[in-house]
Amino acid sequence: MSTYKNLHGTRVNVVSSNPSNPKEGEVWYNSTLGQLKGYVIGTATWASGGNVNTARNYVSGAGIQTAALMFGGYEPSGSPSNATEEYNGSGWSTGGNLGTAAYSLTGFGIQTAAVRAGGYPALTNTEEYDGSSWTAVNAMPSGRGELGSFGILTAGVAFGGGPPYSGGNTASFEYDGTNWSSGGTMPAGKQSEPGGGGTLTAGLAIGGSTAAPGGSARTAATFEYDGTNWTAGGSLSTAINQASASQNGTQTSCLFFAGTDPGGSPNGITTSNSYNGTSWTATPSLAQARRLAAGSGEGTSGLISGGISASTFLSPTEEFTAATAVVKTISVS
Repeated sequence: MSTYKNLHGTRVNVVSSNPSNPKEGEVWYNSTLGQLKGYVIGTATWASGGNVNTARNYVSGAGIQTAALMFGGYEPSGSPSNATEEYNGSGWSTGGNLGTAAYSLTGFGIQTAAVRAGGYPALTNTEEYDGSSWTAVNAMPSGRGELGSFGILTAGVAFGGGPPYSGGNTASFEYDGTNWSSGGTMPAGKQSEPGGGGTLTAGLAIGGSTAAPGGSARTAATFEYDGTNWTAGGSLSTAINQASASQNGTQTSCLFFAGTDPGGSPNGITTSNSYNGTSWTATPSLAQARRLAAGSGEGTSGLISGGISASTFLSPTEEFTAATAVVKTISVS
């Protein structure tokens, strides 16, 4: 029988307490507990959450996985929606209605301090949510639909979108909780629901499309924002538009998921990716292919709700949990 030393070239250390900074795969014997221990990395997963009350596509989201918002969108009846739903980590409940119904709008912030901006085809509407009701505030400098955003209520950024819808806008706008002002110009236009994540001084604009019609010229480009200038970041392995992102992620830890790839399937895709500040890495796939859904969450926890697959408006929610490292007791029986 091979010993641990034969297999790994070292003996199992005997220690009186667990190491403070173990390495993945490290094994030791805790003499105080009389147990063999090991340090292992778990598996990242998408899992089912509670269904939304009203299935919609072209919908926007904000907040984190355990306190999220889903608002606006396009209903199966063929009308823009003013509905808001709040998520508590397990189920959705009805929130206050938007003052102006819209789809292809964008949003940022947290569940009790969120902002909605724009909407198709060229709405300038801005509203703020306090956890129960929306209030109309100062409008964006120019109308936008199919745009992206990131940040918090007092320091947010909206970028890209249209019109014109022949390549998307390169402009971005910054919101300070009261007024909008011009931000930096992106290296290229983005439309067709690009993803956004991060903060005003460390943000991301992800994917989207660079041309009409129908956002067919999908892009893999990621742009990084420092509060003044946009620069090129790591590109996605596949060009994707109509996707969702963890809006409250960071520039060095953000998720981008679902959408439509160059195949153009109306079903959407199950793809999920994670950004580390330099490059994108594939993460486990969603169970449900979809596009035009609401995205929420942080860098290591994501939430997707609503959207559409083919002609089916979707109500399922999925939650992403990143892989975590844990100390485990190893059985020797």
